[in-house]
Amino acid sequence: MPGGALTAIEVDYNSVWASPMSRGFKALLAVARAMESGGRSDAGTRLPGWLVEAGFASIDPGERRLAYSGDELARQVPYVAAVVESTLPALVQMPDTSASLLEAGLADLRALPATPDAAMGWVVHKAYAVR
Repeated sequence: MPGGALTAIEVDYNSVWASPMSRGFKALLAVARAMESGGRSDAGTRLPGWLVEAGFASIDPGERRLAYSGDELARQVPYVAAVVESTLPALVQMPDTSASLLEAGLADLRALPATPDAAMGWVVHKAYAVR
């Protein structure tokens, strides 16, 4: 529809980071990034190109780099942990994946708010486009 506008919000899961980064958490992120068969782990980064392909012009990719620590980290971790936990059944089916290592990574994620100087972040794209 000419003159229409669209806002699309998507995380770039390839950009997720944490400090400190444990072996289990690294494994958890690596496996999640490898799940391209069920979707695009980098959909946020691809949004502007997809919007151009769909006929949109005047595109603002809306990249936002988010970082959380302290009380903000404590508010974000339960949500992130719930999302990660919901994917564990699929993640453990990936080749060369250790269920115990992934579960340790999830435990490390949940422990971040109690870890001194811990932080976590990712890039989110809030793309806006007009036809």
